[in-house]
Amino acid sequence: MGIALTTIVGRQLGHNRPELAARATWTALWMAEIYMGAMAAIYVLLPDVLLMGHAAGTTPEQFDQLRATTIVLLRFVAAYACSTPLNIVFASALKGAGDTRFILAALLAVSPTSVAIVWAGMHYGHWGLMPCWVVITVWVSALGLAYCGRFLQGRWRHMRVIEPELLL
Repeated sequence: MGIALTTIVGRQLGHNRPELAARATWTALWMAEIYMGAMAAIYVLLPDVLLMGHAAGTTPEQFDQLRATTIVLLRFVAAYACSTPLNIVFASALKGAGDTRFILAALLAVSPTSVAIVWAGMHYGHWGLMPCWVVITVWVSALGLAYCGRFLQGRWRHMRVIEPELLL
């Protein structure tokens, strides 16, 4: 979806039709959110179906401990699954418009910070699994919201990867 949307946005902007680029972006977002929302629902509502393979070959006591931890982790995955489309769709639209510097800047601002927080928490704070997953979920959500905010600002509507005079 990402590469296709990048191409669509770039082509529509090249033809001076930013409204069609925006429509393609919003359509892609709805499609991605519906799909990822369904997946998130499966993670939350049917975790035992996903864990059936793990139950085989373990004792009930071992599986109960694994099940409890995995169900919580699947809820984290469900949470960031709903913000992942923001990352993919809006980053793709911004790339298609040529706003790649913003994408790089956002990644460089958020990603090392998140990694450093997890490292420090594990090294100095003796964090376990759950705090690390909280940071990962916030990380994915923050990037998605940053890309969404940039898209909503609308600067991308006036960007061109190839200048019009070069098209002649």
